[in-house]
Amino acid sequence: MKEKLIRLFGKLLALLGFAAVGTSCEEMVRLEYGSPYATFEISGKLVDKETKEPVSGIVIVYGKEYSYIDEDGNEARRFFGEGSHVAGYSDFWLRGRTDVPEDPAKLILKLTDYDSKANGHYKDTTYTIDLERTGEPDPEENWCVGVYGAEVTLELERVK
Repeated sequence: MKEKLIRLFGKLLALLGFAAVGTSCEEMVRLEYGSPYATFEISGKLVDKETKEPVSGIVIVYGKEYSYIDEDGNEARRFFGEGSHVAGYSDFWLRGRTDVPEDPAKLILKLTDYDSKANGHYKDTTYTIDLERTGEPDPEENWCVGVYGAEVTLELERVK
């Protein structure tokens, strides 16, 4: 009798196990890993601050500033470059994707003159660009928060 009860309970537990597997497969949840990002397009011109003449030979690094707490407990900010472009001419065009730490409508550009002997030496300059939302994200892209853009004229100051 004892053996019959053990076999019966074993078969019942096996049925419960198959039933649990069958019901859990109906609602599969897709796991995703990533972080929010925005795509952007910026077009613009590089000009001399005084003469408004075109400037070429500038490296443009784009990125974001992040705030953090330093070892003394003070809030500090740090720039992380996410991509770069070498402007061979005064007209430039940047297209990219950037992580979104805070505001996707802000992008920092750091400009550096890499051929100072060719066209005069210009100071390193940092610009915070205000971007406008130009489009909605692709519905298939779960992490994209939007498409942004701007058209800018950036002025560079000569080193004297």
